[in-house]
Amino acid sequence: MLRDGGWAVLGDAVVISADSANLREKPNTSAKIVGNLDKGAQLMVLLRQGKWLRVGVLGSGQIAWVYANLV
Repeated sequence: MLRDGGWAVLGDAVVISADSANLREKPNTSAKIVGNLDKGAQLMVLLRQGKWLRVGVLGSGQIAWVYANLV
């Protein structure tokens, strides 16, 4: 769950709370999907842009964008 009124704080560890979440190349739904994560996957927030989070996937090190409402 996100802190501070629904926004992740940079450097926070967050978890996918939806059943699954697409990782995207850019912060929009028309961007190329570069991965998919299941519920419970752990991420580190690197950057916030509107309702999108630039994240690093803990374990794999992959960096991509995820829609903030999915964590």
